[in-house]
Amino acid sequence: MTGNHNTGPKSVIEDYKHANKTLREPKNTDADFMQRYKQKRMQFYRETRPRFGNLRMVTNQQFVNEVETAHPLTTVVVHLFQNVSITE
Repeated sequence: MTGNHNTGPKSVIEDYKHANKTLREPKNTDADFMQRYKQKRMQFYRETRPRFGNLRMVTNQQFVNEVETAHPLTTVVVHLFQNVSITE
């Protein structure tokens, strides 16, 4: 309410308008704030995080060179597999 205790037509109309405006305004709750904050932080990390890496097929001979010449702070992940052809 507007705080006006008059009961005349103008006062009632003003109170009605104020009540409708208040009901239409979104409430800023802690949960809403935290959700928006989380979304902004996630967007920030998606846009600014470093992107490293690539996938390369290497031979047995290239493997040692690739691992030894990688930057000391770089983690090298190796996926070993045997190329097998299945025929029916």
